[in-house]
Amino acid sequence: MNRKNTIADFHTRSRRFPGVRPGDVLIFAGLSAAFFLSLILVRLHHSPGSHALVFQENRLQYRVPLNIDNRIEVRGPSGSSVIRIQNGQVWVEEAPCPHRVCMRMGRISLSGEVIVCVPNRLLIRIENGRNKLDAVTQ
Repeated sequence: MNRKNTIADFHTRSRRFPGVRPGDVLIFAGLSAAFFLSLILVRLHHSPGSHALVFQENRLQYRVPLNIDNRIEVRGPSGSSVIRIQNGQVWVEEAPCPHRVCMRMGRISLSGEVIVCVPNRLLIRIENGRNKLDAVTQ
C-alpha cells in the first residue's frame, strides 16, 4: 500500500464526518490519552485510607479506623447525622439537611477523599496514617 492510497482512503472516510480534518483526529487522540493517563496517575497517588477523621464545626470529633465496622451519630446544628463505616468505606447513612448532598456523595475509601455536609457543619476526611509533609517552612 503506498502513501497516496492511504491519504485517498482517509479523505474518502472523512467525508462521513464533514468538517473533521486529520489534525482534529490527532488532537482528539492526544487529549484522550492525556485524560486517561491523568486518571491513572491520580488513582495511583491516592492510596487506600486507614482512618476516617470526623470534624464537627472545624473540631476533630472522631478518628476512626476503617478496618473496623462502625456506626457513628454526630449531632450538629441541623440535627443528627449518621456515619457508617463498613468494609473499609465511609459514607453518610442519614442526614437531617434538606438536600442530603452529603448522602449523595457516596462512599469514600482513599486518602484525601472527603464528604462535606455544609448545613450540619460536618466534614469527613480519609487519611492513610502515614505522616506526609505537604510543605516545610523555616
